[in-house]
Amino acid sequence: MNPLRLFKIYRKAMMLAGYFEEARVSKSLFRSSIFWTQVVSAAIELSGVLPLPPGYASLAGQVLTIALRLLRQNGPVHLVTP
Repeated sequence: MNPLRLFKIYRKAMMLAGYFEEARVSKSLFRSSIFWTQVVSAAIELSGVLPLPPGYASLAGQVLTIALRLLRQNGPVHLVTP
């Protein structure tokens, strides 16, 4: 077998192993504060509870998400249990 082809297979296998390792150390999506911030922001925007011009609740949610990401960098999340 061609050594270059073996190297390509090895690189792909290592990349795949990295994904499995990342899934092992990640937390559930439903325990993510950033996920719930986005859900609440979307619900507020869609329901029109706050008397804000269109898009402002969404913008506030995005700013809060950025702040949470900077303060709480806990690592990746997963949707399906690995």
